Amino acid sequence: MSLKKYFCHGSILKDVTIVAGGSAVAQGFTMLTMPILSRIYSPNNFGILSIFISVTYILIPLSSLRYYLAIALPKTDRQASALLILASIIQVFNFMILVLLFIFLGNYCLTLCTLERLIPYKYLIPLAVLGTGTYDMLVQYAIREKLFKVIAKTKISQSFSAGLTKICLGLLGLHPLGLLIGTIIGQTGGITSVVLSLYRRKGLPQIKKTDIKRVLLKYRNFPLFDTPTAVINTLGDQIIPILIFSFYGAKTTGFFSVSQQLLVIPSAFIGNAIGQVFLQRASVAKYQGNLNFLTLKTYQLLLELGAFPTVLIALLAPHIFSIVLGTPWEEAGLYARCLIPLILLSFAFSPISHTFNIQSKQKLALKLEIAYLTIKILFFLIGAHFFNALAAIAFFAISGGILVFLRTYFALSITNNTFSEICHIFVFPLSLIILTLVTSITASYLNINGIFISLILLIFCYIYLKRLITLLKMYIMFFH
Repeated sequence: MSLKKYFCHGSILKDVTIVAGGSAVAQGFTMLTMPILSRIYSPNNFGILSIFISVTYILIPLSSLRYYLAIALPKTDRQASALLILASIIQVFNFMILVLLFIFLGNYCLTLCTLERLIPYKYLIPLAVLGTGTYDMLVQYAIREKLFKVIAKTKISQSFSAGLTKICLGLLGLHPLGLLIGTIIGQTGGITSVVLSLYRRKGLPQIKKTDIKRVLLKYRNFPLFDTPTAVINTLGDQIIPILIFSFYGAKTTGFFSVSQQLLVIPSAFIGNAIGQVFLQRASVAKYQGNLNFLTLKTYQLLLELGAFPTVLIALLAPHIFSIVLGTPWEEAGLYARCLIPLILLSFAFSPISHTFNIQSKQKLALKLEIAYLTIKILFFLIGAHFFNALAAIAFFAISGGILVFLRTYFALSITNNTFSEICHIFVFPLSLIILTLVTSITASYLNINGIFISLILLIFCYIYLKRLITLLKMYIMFFH
């Protein structure tokens, strides 16, 4: 089969390439703006941005009670449209409640959570929640309709508009307001493009009240189980910046958030692309009987894709941060090293987490999320109590990585993958990671010539790329 056939209409490679291309351009622009932003805004400003994002992301799962995630599942467009309308109604209603809450109790709630620094910007939080929730909802329908080009374009426009807004407002002296407004624009940009594309494709939804009532009951597991699961999951991801802010202040929070963001960027654009395509394909694969293979190979591809670059970047992180972002940011590179296990495993797990919804295992997902949140917070508090900020972050990352691995095992097993199949996919990435770490540490300890180290790393790169191409070809051929 020629390479051209892999890119035919409807092929998984073409879909992934379109979304990945848009995300690559978007993430590339984000990386280019970071050296500028790090010299306009201080670590304290990025710390305030981090807790603003944390609060926003914790509230987002409540905005539509997660009904929007069910849009890709129905066989009929009528039910999908009904879900879109239902999610929109809930979204607007919850936005109004949130606005009233911040008007009358905003200062009290933020002070109670030791987030007083957000009080001047409290009215931006409901706006960010509404915009992000609306965009996510519309993207789910666009995924159902395979409008991957539209999604890719919105990712690019979001990145460019967010970056330029942050730079312009920062140069005008609006610190940290420029970061907050730019982030909101980056989260909500592209809504109009998606709406117009859906309207041209489907027209106005033609549904009845009975359709909305039917999907309200049929997909009730999403608000009953998936919503609390998502809140707990988001809380698990976002509570750490809030705790760091409470224990160590805005500067340390800024170091942590920037290190986390930059460590994710190199591989995240492909991961997000595969994840969006996976959700649409998995809904079909369940009925075709090959969901187990799709889930296993998607996870394997993402794990092997992210393993080597993540470890390599983390090893060089302090030097990279100091050169690219400026000397004051060198400490952020140390935090990046601590985040290796959690970032890598979360990156690979994120797309296949949808299998809990697809297989109607929301109760299991909820239990795993509660354990995930509790243990991460506990280990962070242990590190913070007995050691310093770096140790606390390391404790949190290691415990979080172990729990993500456990969640991954359940996500793969509920799609009928065996224990031996699951274990087998970890052999190559673990071997490559260990070899890279051992080689780098040994070379550093023995003070080996830098040219020799570079040669060894190039050999590892060759092995990594060759393996990745083989795996990608197998993945494409099966789903072609």
